[in-house]
Amino acid sequence: MIIKQARAILLLLLSVQLSRAPARAAELTGGGSPVNPPPPGTLNATDDRQPTDDQAPTDDAAPTDDDLPHEGPSGPTYKDAADQLQLQQQAIMQLQQAPNSPGTASTLFLLGETYRVNNDFGNALMWYQKALNVLNDQPQPSTMSLGPVIEDYRLIDQPSMGMPNSGLSARIYTSLGKLYLSVGEVQNAQMYFFSALAYWQGGAGGFNLGSDPASTNLAHALVNLASAYTAAGRFYDAEPLYRKALLWEKAAYGSTSPYLLRTLRTMDKIYRQQGRLSAAQEIEQQIKRISGPL
Repeated sequence: MIIKQARAILLLLLSVQLSRAPARAAELTGGGSPVNPPPPGTLNATDDRQPTDDQAPTDDAAPTDDDLPHEGPSGPTYKDAADQLQLQQQAIMQLQQAPNSPGTASTLFLLGETYRVNNDFGNALMWYQKALNVLNDQPQPSTMSLGPVIEDYRLIDQPSMGMPNSGLSARIYTSLGKLYLSVGEVQNAQMYFFSALAYWQGGAGGFNLGSDPASTNLAHALVNLASAYTAAGRFYDAEPLYRKALLWEKAAYGSTSPYLLRTLRTMDKIYRQQGRLSAAQEIEQQIKRISGPL
């Protein structure tokens, strides 16, 4: 009887949370209107690869890649509705029992991911914000410098959402960037991606080859920000980010890894968009070495 009563209470809490999701999403966004989507004809090179945990801090309960839902070539792949319901029940229970625990924030983040890959903007935003609240991390639009971590002059004093306070926060910022980019809010996406890049780049970062070339988190952060610039038609700003990301990807995966193909193909499109045919041909040669003739 006790078990049945507990299950009924959890289902009641779940229904309340779901009924409040749209209103909560509007509250969190401030009721503002979306940023205009990128003009027709611009490239849409969004990247949904999750960083690995090899370089992630070990004290912020960051989930592993196996925990995260991924978007495959045939569409999103995520836990089925029953598993998602169970995860939501777990999140609600953890919020009640351990409201300040990084583990609770991690569960909330994972729940937000399942909604994001299912194109449910309101619920994804709600759970991401709850996760950041647990981590005591409140993103705020800012044009203040994030320090000497961004050395390329094209990235100095760019709008951001401030510096994430942990690796898990940086991952949530990244997912928020992807969420906003998916609905055409490119400016918001750029600010969240910029903040995540600043975090992963760290004090010893910069655009020098002496930086840690095996940091896949940094490679992904570069690609994410570059994809937002590309979606906005800012090819001049995107190209150096893709180029640097490619260096780190080659160091991490090898120069002939199929993992490089998405970045290479995007760079090929950008160079052709700019009329830089010789640079595009050089990129195509790298693609051929990996995948064979085009």
